[in-house]
Amino acid sequence: MRFDAKGYPFIREGWIQHPVSRLVAVADVFDAMTSRRTYKRAIPIENVCTFFRDEAGGMFDPRLVRAFEQILTRLRTDGPRGTPP
Repeated sequence: MRFDAKGYPFIREGWIQHPVSRLVAVADVFDAMTSRRTYKRAIPIENVCTFFRDEAGGMFDPRLVRAFEQILTRLRTDGPRGTPP
C-alpha cells in the first residue's frame, strides 16, 4: 500500500491510510531489502535509506521515514538499549 494511494483505482479522494499500516510498510520493506534471501543478497543499509528518502511522500509516510532514519542513526551510534557492554 502506497502512502500516496497511487496505483489503487478504487481509493476515494481524501482516503486516509491507517497509521499502523504505514508503519508496517516501512518495517516490512526495510526487512525485505536488508535481509539475505536464497534468491538475492542483502542491500546495504545506506542504499536502503536512500531508497526510503527517495520514496518519502510517495510510497512511504515522510514523517515515518524521518523517524526511522533517526532511530537507525541512534542504533548505529549508541547500540540497542539494555545491551550489556
